Amino acid sequence: MSEPSDYSNILSEVSSRPLEVPLRLRRLECASKGAPAVLILHGGNTCSDIYTVPKGGLAGYLAGAGYDVWLLDWRASRHVLEEVLKKPPRGGERAERREFTIERAADIDVPLALAAVRKEIGDEPRLGVVAWCLSGAVVSVAIARGVLEAFGVSSVVLMTLGLFSETTWNGWLKAEDYLLERVLRSAPRCRAIDPGAPDGWPPVFHGVYERYPRAWLASEGDILHPLSFMVEPPYSKERLDAELQTRSVSEFFGPLHLGFYLQCGQMVRRGFVAPFGAPDVIDRTRLEAVPAGDPMRAFLDPTHFRNKRITLIGAAQNRVWHRDSIDLMYEWLRNNDCRNCEKVVRTDYNIMELLWGAGAQEDVFPVVADGLDDPYGAVRRAAE
Repeated sequence: MSEPSDYSNILSEVSSRPLEVPLRLRRLECASKGAPAVLILHGGNTCSDIYTVPKGGLAGYLAGAGYDVWLLDWRASRHVLEEVLKKPPRGGERAERREFTIERAADIDVPLALAAVRKEIGDEPRLGVVAWCLSGAVVSVAIARGVLEAFGVSSVVLMTLGLFSETTWNGWLKAEDYLLERVLRSAPRCRAIDPGAPDGWPPVFHGVYERYPRAWLASEGDILHPLSFMVEPPYSKERLDAELQTRSVSEFFGPLHLGFYLQCGQMVRRGFVAPFGAPDVIDRTRLEAVPAGDPMRAFLDPTHFRNKRITLIGAAQNRVWHRDSIDLMYEWLRNNDCRNCEKVVRTDYNIMELLWGAGAQEDVFPVVADGLDDPYGAVRRAAE
């Protein structure tokens, strides 16, 4: 597989104002003219490189299936955030946290990237989106707010997360303990938490990490140990493809901005995605009593999901986002007359294993490709 070409300059050209963060858009230069295109987004403290391994990864698989593949490093990418953290926070730490939220990524990063893709491929080729982990929430919010309508996106694959969130019980404990809010109180200038540098964590955060039961964490000696405290263990090394069992994967993970991290904690306590700082100590079963215009419900609009093919992919062994997150998203879509959606759950997979697992090329990648294929036909069949 050839190295992806960098299209960051196009992002600058299509922006109507200076970029707040240095996004990176890359394209695999192997598709034929007019081929269906796909934009792929990574998770919360990873980068687009996760899609290029092993053996070309999901990006290479889709390229081999005839897709024009585009990889976006949005504002949660390690490549983006590491550059941001080299400079003082614009407007201060509090203002910066509000720039690193799900809604900012949905309103700015996603349309910038889609506009850049459309500028290159034209209006005719089919265009789909694949989102994984936290970017699943970003893309879902973009859909709910009608952001994708201008770009002719006809199919979306959401892997492990959409608008609803459940986590495992030990992840829930940290959210309910308001660990990150305590970090803000004791270290108000903290901007991000880096799994690659646990010795530099704020004392409150590092203190809990030191006292955390070792049996709940992955093995010592690599980035998986601090990462599994931050977000829970995302994979079991023995279940990865052999290529990734024999190399370090530290290069794929980076700092998680406190804005995103805080919003994730709010999501866990609330059970669904809402604007940064919205109330989160609520009973989700009483959601129907919340007025339709309440900001808490700002992203729970199914209208623009109905004209797209939506494929949800879950992992039953997911330790970061419980598989209920995908189950709840599917139920919400079906209950809101979004009949052009389907759900696939892989029983023996954790979250990273959907991309890096020994059997992912056979068990997962074809599901992604199918979710991108013939979307208008799928919508028509659902209507019938």
